[in-house]
Amino acid sequence: MSRNRHIRFFIIILILFLITVAVVILVREYERDNEIIDYTEGVKKISLSWWGSDERHAYTMEGVKKFEEDNEGIDVVCRYGEWSGYEKKTKGWMMSHNQADVMQINYAWLNEYSKDGEGYYDLYELSDIIDLDAFTDEQKAYGERNGRLNALPIAMNTHVFYYNKDVLDEYGLKEPKTWDDLKKMGEVLSKDGKYALGMSKKQVFLLLAAYYEQSTGKAMFDADGHFIPTREEVESLLVFYRELIDSNVLCPIDSFDRNDYMTGKIAGTMCWISDTKIYCDGLKEKGAEVVRSWYPELPGAKRSGWYLKPATMWA
Repeated sequence: MSRNRHIRFFIIILILFLITVAVVILVREYERDNEIIDYTEGVKKISLSWWGSDERHAYTMEGVKKFEEDNEGIDVVCRYGEWSGYEKKTKGWMMSHNQADVMQINYAWLNEYSKDGEGYYDLYELSDIIDLDAFTDEQKAYGERNGRLNALPIAMNTHVFYYNKDVLDEYGLKEPKTWDDLKKMGEVLSKDGKYALGMSKKQVFLLLAAYYEQSTGKAMFDADGHFIPTREEVESLLVFYRELIDSNVLCPIDSFDRNDYMTGKIAGTMCWISDTKIYCDGLKEKGAEVVRSWYPELPGAKRSGWYLKPATMWA
């Protein structure tokens, strides 16, 4: 079985499991209101919401169909769509108390909608049903807020660096491992007006955040999400950013075009690993070789500055 089939099978099983959990939650909520209900007669509908591609929609619906076949009398109402506009719709559902019983959420939503842990159901209350031992303490910690387990991660995400190896070979370059390696690469590429790296605004910020943490040994944000660098540190970081542009390490943000990476004007890019297909498939279809590289580091740095986070979660 291929890796994709393993992932698909796991997600279908997880969906079946979470729908079952939703039914149990509804039963317990009714019991708390002193209502006596019959499991099959009283619970007719539960709702499930998610976003994603057509492929995700297909295998999620496959899991829903299997659940309904195994649980006659329970109908699953599905709400799904692409990512664009999904949060806005979900926020409207939550504000009107019409949210789905089980929903796919973004990791950032926990701080946005459940900072005190009250925005989503506490899955610890279902520890007699959910095998929480299947998740490590670190994995569960991502979904905890104020001692309540609001969500469980489906998959993890992090940043990766990809380079067009054909461009590197053309200029006799190796994949960079340090910031100095990147500067040397930019110097070589600059003679033809090319850049070592190009990326979106958000990725540039995260790139600079990594350098800041490596160079200072301090986190850029505290536990409450407050930005903590001093004015002098910010000024120093902006000088470094200017150096990256002037040395052709980094394509200016306003000039970045993903097609420049496809055509070889930019040798490499930084993106979420979940966006790998976007940045790699086009080059591979053209016959180019794509290589994944190390995170740039400062020798002796006390912090890496690079992080892992849940790609999506179920709540």
